[in-house]
Amino acid sequence: MKTYTVHTTCPDCGTQQEQTHTAQDMEQRYGSGDNVTATCPQCIKEYENEMRTACLEWDDVCQMQTSRRG
Repeated sequence: MKTYTVHTTCPDCGTQQEQTHTAQDMEQRYGSGDNVTATCPQCIKEYENEMRTACLEWDDVCQMQTSRRG
């Protein structure tokens, strides 16, 4: 089963997170959006990172799907 790893960094405190999801989980959680929303486990603040830097592989999948739709 293919998995995707999402890397995020809190802009306030610098805490890094890494989460692995299946394609189904990615679709449900992030869809084809441009941003990843996360909550920092250290300072408990919600923040966004761009999908293209958080998980380039998922971003590429979404770009391919969009180009196929025309």
